[in-house]
Amino acid sequence: MGAAGIPLDDWYRLFLIPGMQNCQGTAFGAPYYIVSAPQPFELGQDVWSGSGFSDPKHGALLALLGWRENGTAPESIIGTKFINETVTAGVRRQRSISMYPMQAKCRGKEDPDLAENWHCQLLY
Repeated sequence: MGAAGIPLDDWYRLFLIPGMQNCQGTAFGAPYYIVSAPQPFELGQDVWSGSGFSDPKHGALLALLGWRENGTAPESIIGTKFINETVTAGVRRQRSISMYPMQAKCRGKEDPDLAENWHCQLLY
């Protein structure tokens, strides 16, 4: 429960990005772009969304706006990794990033580079 007895999920969501080390270096093919302060700058002037996509499934800021303006709370966000960190070079991989306490799991022997092959499930 959050403030005034309101369930926490009604007003707060936490998305942990696997492999993301915010201060230096990354592991596991991160970063996955979902919109953060430096990402649009790094990807070029023609990108207004850090993910390179213009929908709330791929952009954290657009997901937040959809939640605030339409009441549609995000359960997951699709993170995108570009070839050579260049939007015009194409998508290298995508994956679902789940709302905590859920965790993204790849579906069996499916291609882990495709977002649709990931699903959210409880950590424990």
